[in-house]
Formats: sequence, structure tokens, C-alpha cells
Amino acid sequence: SKWAKKLSNFISSAGEKMTSSESSSSGPTDSRTGKGKLMNTSSLSRQLANGKGSVSRAVTSAVLSSSESDSTKSSATKPKHVYSVSFFFSLCRAYGTIISRWGGNGKEDLVRRVSSKAGELEIESASAKLEPCVTALLNVLCFSTNTLSSSWAIVQSNSSVVSDLYCVIDVNKGAVPIRALSCQNAHGANEGNGNIGASVLLMFVTCLSHTLIVTDDVELHEMEKPLPKHQVRRCILLLKKLLYRAVCLDDVHNATKNGKALPSNHLGLALI
Repeated sequence: SKWAKKLSNFISSAGEKMTSSESSSSGPTDSRTGKGKLMNTSSLSRQLANGKGSVSRAVTSAVLSSSESDSTKSSATKPKHVYSVSFFFSLCRAYGTIISRWGGNGKEDLVRRVSSKAGELEIESASAKLEPCVTALLNVLCFSTNTLSSSWAIVQSNSSVVSDLYCVIDVNKGAVPIRALSCQNAHGANEGNGNIGASVLLMFVTCLSHTLIVTDDVELHEMEKPLPKHQVRRCILLLKKLLYRAVCLDDVHNATKNGKALPSNHLGLALI
């Protein structure tokens, strides 16, 4: 194109003009030498884009040095935040309560158990549709923070979360059905950790499902976003065990053990 020809001619002639521009650099200071008053970089950039004007090494070095100094200052003044696992757990409890009550998935029991009555299939305190506040919250958590990767890393590494999730997916270790799990405050509790494993897992699966809406095949298979493929396989295995217990084992095991059914909770229904 015409613009490409001008650009190639300009680049070829820039090397020939370099020596002459260096020899004349001892003249009066102006905006093109990179010294003295501030340079008008917008007009200079416009001229270079149109294939006009000349390039001076002093200008280039001045621009590069200013950008390096700005990056150094920003890195030096950037505050260092101390990571706190307990604070992350508190955020998961708070956000998990908001997502389960107003996210549209904590009102109705999707399993539709035969033994359940018509009034027990829905939770009155939860909303049946996704509220705008939850959509805004998920957009911030998924696209502005590393909540997705952090929650999945904690699910696999933190000892308290791992032990709590074993009670969630194994019907022999946890007596409470998944649909009846509730978010509890662990501060001052005499026993347990407030179902922190279920809260962190709910945060992870909700952020993952929200992120996958805008994820294409190239990002998932080649760029390995939002998670590497081997981590996605681990996630699938975990969710298969959780869903199998929620659908096939919970009410049968609970009925044969104590003969009474526990009421459902919006956190457990949203996790299913």
C-alpha cells in the first residue's frame, strides 16, 4: 500500500540521516533533541506514522529512559500485600452466601427427589433468577482478580479444605447431605470449620462456569486458560464424585441411617 511504501522509504533513509543528526546535536536545544523543555510526542508520533519528519537518536533514548524510569518508580512504589488464607476463607463465606442466595441456583432442588414434598423443593430465602448485583460481582472476581486459580489451588493444597471436601464427597465420612450444607461462621465455633471446603468449592465452580461462557476452544486447548487441561481433568473427577453422591447416595444413606430428612439449604443446592 501507499502507507507501507512511505514507511519502508522512511526506514531506509533513517540510517543515512542518523550521522548528520548526531553531528548537529550540539546546536540549540528544542523539542526534537530530547533536552530542555518537554517534547511534543503526539505531534512527533503523528509525523512518524505519516512517513514525515526525521528520527534522532537523542529523542529515542530520551523516550526510552523516561519509560524505564516510570516503570522503575511504579515498581518501587507498588505496595506489597501479605497473603492471608483466613481472610480468603472469610471472603469465600461472604461471597458464597451472596452467590447462593441471589445467584439463581440456590432456590430449586434440581435433583427432584421422589421422597421430597412439593414445598421442600424450593428455598424461600433464595431468589429464582440471577440478580444484577451477582453478575457484577462475578465479572469482577473472574476478570479482575485471580480468585479462580487461587480457590482451585487451595482446594488441592490446604489441609482443612481437603479434609472438609472429603466429608462432602464421601457419604461415609460426612453425615450431612450436600443439599443441606450451609455456610457457617467458624469464629468462636466449638467444632468444625464452618463448611469452608464447600464454600471455597462453590466459589471455584461458580467462577469457572462464569469464565467458560467467554472462553473459546483455542484458549482452552492451546493457551490453557482459565486452567491447564490436566487441572480441568482433576476438577471433572471431583465434580463427578460430588454429583454422584448428591443424586444417588445422599437421601438413601440418610434415610437408612437415622430415618429423618434434613432441610435443604441454598448453599448446598447452589453447589449441586
